[in-house]
Amino acid sequence: MLILSTRLPLKDDFTKEKCLTLYTEWITKSQHYGISEISYDINSTEDFQIESENSKFYIKRYKDETIELFACRVEQKDKEAIWSTDCVFLQDTNSKSMLIQLNCNSINFKSKLPRAHKPYIIKKLWKVIFVKMMLIFQ
Repeated sequence: MLILSTRLPLKDDFTKEKCLTLYTEWITKSQHYGISEISYDINSTEDFQIESENSKFYIKRYKDETIELFACRVEQKDKEAIWSTDCVFLQDTNSKSMLIQLNCNSINFKSKLPRAHKPYIIKKLWKVIFVKMMLIFQ
């Protein structure tokens, strides 16, 4: 079940290198995923995958003449559900943004899903001020 879906505009100086740093810090510094190191070459065109006991982390890339996508997915299985968070860095000729989706699939099909929290990656984006400040009144 889709829990959260958002698209955050990013500052022009946000790069795929900063995105990789954000992804790796998010996963390796979390106590939830059990992944202590991610060795991914930003210049690689290969997909990447690493697993721990209850988590999987993936990186995929796509680029053509008009668009570049740098995406990650983290999947975590706990006693109640399988959580997946997708983060996609999207760069086209006019803008940069981060697309984020959080999904929860119940394992035991209870009528009530586990409590969901705002993904850490969103908090991190705001904290390090990568999100473009939007003018409310122009």
